[in-house]
Amino acid sequence: MPVVRKTLLQPRPGSEAEVGDMLVELDEKLGHAQGLLFSLVIAEPRLGRISVWTSKDEANREAVSDSTLSLRSRLRYFSLSAEESLLEVESAPTSLPELEQLVGHPLVGLRPIVSP
Repeated sequence: MPVVRKTLLQPRPGSEAEVGDMLVELDEKLGHAQGLLFSLVIAEPRLGRISVWTSKDEANREAVSDSTLSLRSRLRYFSLSAEESLLEVESAPTSLPELEQLVGHPLVGLRPIVSP
């Protein structure tokens, strides 16, 4: 069953660019998984990534690779808070409101990631 991994970060003040760059780096590393980078406009700015995986095993296998663990550690260092969720997908969202409902937050600045 497909899964969605949601990563949501609150960058430390002044670290927004570094966190954004690391999310782009993560996207490039995980280019074989469809993903979206997003930013939330709420009380505190937050940045994140949503990725779609063919299975929970595939998502978890990549999450524990040395390079991914290193990058996730750096992301947490530059963030005041970090949340990760792994959600099973029962149907594919067909619109932005459906995707917002899936992740549980309004999405602003949504940008699809194009894999080479």
